[in-house]
Amino acid sequence: MRPSRTHVNAAAKFQTAQKKLTGTMPALQTNPLKATTKHSLPEYSRPDAPLALCVAALLLFGAIMTQSASQYIDPLDPMLIARKEILWDAIGATALGVTAFTDYQIWKRIAIPLFIAAILLSAAALVMGHASFGAQRWISLGSFITFQPSEFAKLAFIIYGAKFIDERSDIRTFKDIWPVLLTGFVLIALVLLQNDLGTAIIIFAIMMTMLLMSGIKLELLLVPILGAASSVAAIIALSPFRRARILGFMRPLDCYSSASYQICQALIALGSGGIFGRGLGQSLQKTGYLPAPYTDSIIAVIGEELGLIGVCAVIAALAFVVWRGIALSRNAADTFGSIFAAGAAAWLGTQALLNIGSNVAALPYTGVPLPFISYGGASLTASMAAIGVLLNISMYKRQTK
Repeated sequence: MRPSRTHVNAAAKFQTAQKKLTGTMPALQTNPLKATTKHSLPEYSRPDAPLALCVAALLLFGAIMTQSASQYIDPLDPMLIARKEILWDAIGATALGVTAFTDYQIWKRIAIPLFIAAILLSAAALVMGHASFGAQRWISLGSFITFQPSEFAKLAFIIYGAKFIDERSDIRTFKDIWPVLLTGFVLIALVLLQNDLGTAIIIFAIMMTMLLMSGIKLELLLVPILGAASSVAAIIALSPFRRARILGFMRPLDCYSSASYQICQALIALGSGGIFGRGLGQSLQKTGYLPAPYTDSIIAVIGEELGLIGVCAVIAALAFVVWRGIALSRNAADTFGSIFAAGAAAWLGTQALLNIGSNVAALPYTGVPLPFISYGGASLTASMAAIGVLLNISMYKRQTK
């Protein structure tokens, strides 16, 4: 019996479909991510190049300004601080490289041990740390290495908070967030015992930002916010050192008062620079008038040497870094990456705001370094490690299909 034309056409269509299916099999085998669903692993992409370039530019600029601001610290060795800064830059760059090429999911797995270690180191600073400028927050390892545990505690707390929020599918009530509040306030208490109000404010800003990003309503955070504000007011009222800083903030041009001397000298430096500055290396205030010219007050030296234009350029670069962190928080592949990016942006943004605001007498003096620019090993290393994690997060895109 001869096959009908209908059977012949059906067989031909089947063979054609089989060839098409067979031809697509190698592609599916060599690129399995193309066949994944929207709930599968995100696609790999290039890291955030603009963020990396901006941080590299800030790091280079910071090294140049640190050398300029510290050249009169030791008249016999003008490069003393600069050499140490170059070493810390190398350590920071190494930290960035390690975290940038480490899958950021690994930090979620070790979040609790990291945070416990941060708490223990912060507590150790109270026992075996040494005091400087009214605060006991540094631990010395030999004659060269001195680090501040609270700098690494910021990073550890962000990782822990991001892990906690990532593991909660629905955060609606106060009982859903109390573990983050409890651990955050424990860390803040340890930092306050070190007499470091500036870092405590930064950690609080990180905590509030991460909790708001979790989706909880703002009114549920009013109690901890009001409690924190009341605690800060009480600390200032009970601490002669803090009261003096508030008085210095209220009378910034009283250069004869020890409370306002640093603010006054910073304002003189900024005013002397005008729009275009005296020129790189030509600051007069750094020669012995301005305290901490290469650490907390480096923005004042930048203003004197490079003028208002230089200060605005620094602010724009730091704002760009914060903006990239916010953008990564919105586009991260998962909740952990999103919360981490938001916490890191809050950290760097708040720290820059406190530093610059203190030097222009817009905020009471807190004594925190300017990110990526001020001299400081622990602060720079921790900040660079955080940027590395952000770069790794940027390598993965949220699935839209």
